[in-house]
Formats: sequence, C-alpha cells, structure tokens
Amino acid sequence: MAITGRTRTDPDGWVYILTNPAWPSHCKIGKALDLKDRVKVYQTGSPYRDYRVAASAYFKNRKAAERDLHELLRGHRIGKTEWFFVHPEDASAMLRRVSKRRRHERTRARAVGKRSAR
Repeated sequence: MAITGRTRTDPDGWVYILTNPAWPSHCKIGKALDLKDRVKVYQTGSPYRDYRVAASAYFKNRKAAERDLHELLRGHRIGKTEWFFVHPEDASAMLRRVSKRRRHERTRARAVGKRSAR
C-alpha cells in the first residue's frame, strides 16, 4: 500500500473507513496516500492498537471520492469532524457505491473520448 516518491498533492490514493471497538457505531472516513501509514498514526492514539480498516478503495481522485462519501453520509456526520454515527457495514456499502459510480464515470468518459477521436 505504500508508494514511494508520492506527495500529498498527488490526486490518487485511498479513501478508508476506520472503526474502533470503543465506539461501535462510529466510523472515521478519510483519505490517504499510504493507508498502512495512516492506520499506524491512529494506532498511536489507542493504548490497545485496536483501530481497524472496515473498508477502503483506491481512487484516481481521492479528495473527490471522499467528498462524495461524506455527502452521502451527511445526515450521520458528527459536528464538523470526519467521524460519522453510522454502522461500518452501511458506510462500507456507501463506499462501494462511490467506487462503482466513479468507475462508471471513467468508463463513460473513455467511451466518449474514443467516439470524438473518430
């Protein structure tokens, strides 16, 4: 999951859903270049090292994908944080939905590009 030579401004990367058994109905939804490293950072804040990745997906534009997922779950957001009061399975289903939609958009854009090149 680690990719060397990357910078924070690179658009592609991971959108992830983190959980912790201390808060069973809460999910942290974020984005990262290096998912493994991001989880390590969270583990330092827990004496039990018990944060888990409930789901993750790789996107060409991680910022836009994260924004889409946040928007789908806006009614569950806790304040202005990246924490949501939502079951991890429901959040994971929404992440799959975003991934499928973005994959469909890329496929459609390629097809339109091929038609216009004729």
